[in-house]
Amino acid sequence: IVGVATDLNAEYGQIAFGGQSWDASFRGVPALPDSWNYYYSTNSRLAGGLFTPAPDYLFVNLGTNGGVNASTLSSWLTSVRAAAGNACDIFVIVPFNRSGSANTTTGFNNYKTASGDANVFLIDLGSDGNTYSTTTPTYSNDGLHPNIAGHAQLRTLVSAAALSDIDETAPIISSVSATPSTTT
Repeated sequence: IVGVATDLNAEYGQIAFGGQSWDASFRGVPALPDSWNYYYSTNSRLAGGLFTPAPDYLFVNLGTNGGVNASTLSSWLTSVRAAAGNACDIFVIVPFNRSGSANTTTGFNNYKTASGDANVFLIDLGSDGNTYSTTTPTYSNDGLHPNIAGHAQLRTLVSAAALSDIDETAPIISSVSATPSTTT
């Protein structure tokens, strides 16, 4: 996602971390809906209920650890929209490995229908996301987490999807090499 921030000419910030899930504590890591608005358990990242400064973009790529309940995602979008402001473009990314894709899509659609929010977008890379996050050894070392080549492909796809959502005149980002280079 750091590369995506670069592609959008944005400063990178993070409100979640590896091992986090939507609906329950996962291996001792609190669920995102219970922790996104805190730096630490007693230190809020919000000032007067708002992110300061307000973000231009917010991406969430979550769901492999513990899955997702559609109503949890929809409720979280309502909360984070209130904190981010109406101008922030929010992108919900379907987990690359397709884990929880139906519930992610349903939760997103439920929120979008109920709110009419024009600045929230669903990024679903379909089989490309799965290929570039799970194919060993080319794009993943363990079949779940993308390696450097997998991250490069996913960055290209996510950036292109985000840019096309927010600016129909945005140039298409040229694809990175489908095969990682090797040194001998």
